Amino acid sequence: MKVKIAHCADLHIGSKISGLGHRAGVRAAEIKNSFFNIINVCGKENVDVLCISGDFFDDVGILKGDIDEIKSICKNANFKIVISPGNHDPFSADSPYKDAWPENVFIFKNNNLEKIEFDDIKVRVWGAAFKGRYENKSLLKNIAVPKDDFINLGVLHGEIVSSNLCKSSYNPVLIEDIEKSGFDYLALGHIHKRSKIYKSGETFYSYSGNVESSGFNDLGEKGIYLGEISKGFCDLKFIKTCKRSYYIKEINVSGLKNDNEISEKIAVSLAEEFGENYGENIYRVILVGEISDGVLINTQNIKSILESGVFYCNVEDNTEIEIDTENFNHKNDFKGLFIRKMAEKINNQSSEDDKLIYKKALKLGLISFESDVKYNDDN
Repeated sequence: MKVKIAHCADLHIGSKISGLGHRAGVRAAEIKNSFFNIINVCGKENVDVLCISGDFFDDVGILKGDIDEIKSICKNANFKIVISPGNHDPFSADSPYKDAWPENVFIFKNNNLEKIEFDDIKVRVWGAAFKGRYENKSLLKNIAVPKDDFINLGVLHGEIVSSNLCKSSYNPVLIEDIEKSGFDYLALGHIHKRSKIYKSGETFYSYSGNVESSGFNDLGEKGIYLGEISKGFCDLKFIKTCKRSYYIKEINVSGLKNDNEISEKIAVSLAEEFGENYGENIYRVILVGEISDGVLINTQNIKSILESGVFYCNVEDNTEIEIDTENFNHKNDFKGLFIRKMAEKINNQSSEDDKLIYKKALKLGLISFESDVKYNDDN
C-alpha cells in the first residue's frame, strides 16, 4: 500500500515585499499564485494528500478576497489538503482558519497532537496547530501510533533541536521524538532552506523549504517535495514550483570602459549560468575587478539597462581603480599628489579591511575629479 503525497510549507501568502521597488506588488501576487501552481501540479500528478506544514499565510490579517479565492481553488482540487498552522498563521481568535473551509481541506486546531483518518486511502495524518506566535513546548509528544496497515503521516511546523537543553519558541522537536513517533513520514515546516530526506528509526522526515523566496537571504530554486510513501519506503523528489529565484552574482568587469559594456558583460554572464530564461530571476550583481582611472560606473544606469530584459536587478559597485603609480610619480598636480599619498596609505596598512577602506577613499576621490560623487546603496 502506497500513498502519493506533496509536501510544502511557508508559502507566506499575503507577505509584504520590500526591496523590489515598483516590482513589489507583482511579486506579492506571484507568491499567492505559487499556491495555485502547486494545486495544478498535484492534480496532474494524481496526488492523494497535500501536506501544508505551517505559515501558509504570512499573518492572520489576510484579505477576505484572497481567502475566498484560495478556498475556491482548494474546493476544486481532487485530493485532500491538510494544514498545520504555524507561528505566522496560528489558529487564534482572528485566524482565517476559523471560518468554514471546503470539505477536502482539513485543518489542525489544537496545540496537542491529533489525528485525521482517511479510510478510503488507508492514511492517518497527525498534526497540531500553533495557537499563538510561539509554542515553547514540543507538539510532538505522547503519540501512540496504532499497529495496523494505515500509513501514518505527520504534518508539523517546528524547529529541530539537538537536546532538551536547546531552547526554541517554535515547537522544539527532538530527533529522538521523531524516531519514537512511529510516523512513516514527517512533513516539517518553519525552516526556509530545503533539507534532504532524513531517516530516524523507521521515520523519514524533511523540511520542504519555502515555496517562494522573499529576499537575498534566501537564494536558489524553491518548490515542493512530491512522491510516494509506504511502510519503510520514501520516494520523494523535489519539484520546482517557484516563479522566480533570487541570486547573488559577482562579475569581474576589469578593463571595461563604460556602462553599456558592463551591462552586456552582466547579461552574457547571467545567460551562461542561468540559461535562456535568466531574465525571470531576481539578482544582486556585485561588480568587481579593476577599472581604469576616468571610467565612471553608474549603477543606476546599468540597472536600468538590465531591467529591459531582467525582472529585477540590484547592482553594487565593488570595483577598484587601476592606478599606474609610475605614471603619476612625475606629476605634481593635485591629482598626482592625491594618488601618491593614497597609494602610500594603502601600502602602509597591515589589515586587508583597512586597505579596502583606503582603496574606496581613493576611488571616491578620483571620481570627484571627474564628476559629483554619489555614494549610497545604489551608487
